[in-house]
Amino acid sequence: MEYKKIQYRTFNKLFTITPNHFQSKEGYEPVEMFETYGEEVDYAWEMSKQNRCWTILDCDGKLYLNAGYHYVNRLGYIITDQPFDKDYELRWDT
Repeated sequence: MEYKKIQYRTFNKLFTITPNHFQSKEGYEPVEMFETYGEEVDYAWEMSKQNRCWTILDCDGKLYLNAGYHYVNRLGYIITDQPFDKDYELRWDT
């Protein structure tokens, strides 16, 4: 699969991250990442059917955010308000 590589600021212009309503607590910053187990992973799977799920991946010590639901090397999931229409890849330099 060929991914369109984008930078973090481009991602922020195109998409709004949905806060994790499973972990939200009044008075605290909203949590953005959804976990890889329990009801949070079930929710991520459902959002993947709407092209709104992104997977945080650790590949050889580098962090990536790839459009879609991935299982291998996953650290967690990000859900966006807007669906994606391409296979995007964002890389954080660590």
